[in-house]
Amino acid sequence: MKTKERTDQSAEFFTPTDLVNEILDYTQLEHWANSSYSVLDPACGNGQFILGTLNKKVAAGLTKDEALKETYGVDIMSSNIADVIARIVFWKTWNINIFDEQGKHIDDLKLDDYANDDTAYWLKDYVASGNVYKRVYTLGELCVSVRTHPEKWWQMEFYIKGSDDKCYTGNGFCKNFVVADGLKYDFEFSGTEPQLQTDKEILLENIEKEIKLKDLQLKELCGM
Repeated sequence: MKTKERTDQSAEFFTPTDLVNEILDYTQLEHWANSSYSVLDPACGNGQFILGTLNKKVAAGLTKDEALKETYGVDIMSSNIADVIARIVFWKTWNINIFDEQGKHIDDLKLDDYANDDTAYWLKDYVASGNVYKRVYTLGELCVSVRTHPEKWWQMEFYIKGSDDKCYTGNGFCKNFVVADGLKYDFEFSGTEPQLQTDKEILLENIEKEIKLKDLQLKELCGM
């Protein structure tokens, strides 16, 4: 479970499945059936809209691989993108949704606790220091491990325990879901590293916001 401290800081909200489907129902069926029709969620969280989109595309007649080809997601929190990758693997391989109608992981799923700070900014420094970010998802005898790509910190790759493929893979759909500040910067899914602010830039931005706030308060105080 994500702590209240984390959700307060990150403003994360996970849309219930019923509301996701109600919103997606506004899109005409012929769009879902078009394999070239692209869908992007720039703040995808743990994938509520992503899974809803994939199910709509498959229901319209696309294969799961076709549905994934033009579906994209970005989130600033590393664990959310890991959740998205794991959800897709369980959905694609075993047709299992490991998160419930409220966007919370199902009771039988075993996984690591969520950190309060695992943003893209943190992840970049963490990987640059020689660390590997990894989350493991276990449901009965099924186990999927998701970790950062060894050369691209913003991308994830996965490994299915007991599969014939004995190594992690980042090929295919993984490149469509990245850890980045998608609401602040454009990202083209071209394999290039996402732009992030430096600590100095963040500090200057916060100072500028503080100055504007105090200026507004002063004007209100003076009746301007």
